[in-house]
Amino acid sequence: MAKLSEPRRDFVARRSSWQHQARLLKREVYALYFAVRDPRVSWYAKALAGCVVAYALSPIDLIPDPIPVLGYLDDLVLVPLGVLAVRRMIPDHVMTECRFKAQELTTKPTNWIAAVVIVLIWLALAAAGTYWLVSALSAAPNQSAATTPAASALHTRWTRRPTSGSTSERQAGDVTISSPSAAVFTST
Repeated sequence: MAKLSEPRRDFVARRSSWQHQARLLKREVYALYFAVRDPRVSWYAKALAGCVVAYALSPIDLIPDPIPVLGYLDDLVLVPLGVLAVRRMIPDHVMTECRFKAQELTTKPTNWIAAVVIVLIWLALAAAGTYWLVSALSAAPNQSAATTPAASALHTRWTRRPTSGSTSERQAGDVTISSPSAAVFTST
């Protein structure tokens, strides 16, 4: 029985270690958020830290999570590498203060109102994009073909009547186009 419980303890210890590392990474991302707002941090460090924080907190990934292996690989590689790169650019005393602020923030309860507001913003942007796409695609077939310069010139040439008024020209058939979809052949 001791042999069965030993691998289980090892699994639980590894799982708690991964959970601890994930909590530390989350705290580092929050610390970078505070570092972006600190005036003692250089502009290029702020720019890179802002990108890392936005990527880490954004629900949209570079590679979607449902893709096997690669979906989570970008989260497991890009975010920690970004955090490591930015930490080297920020002075240690500033990063220590930011970590302290982040630790205070992680002990507070989750603000669900802010989460709902962010989700509503993303949904509004998606709805606006969908509306724009649908309106752009539905307007394309309804546009008149005579709106292009070449179609306009053809329309003018085809609707012009011969000035001589001879019956031989009219018997050959004149073409009158009233709209791009209708052509009327007249003959006398």
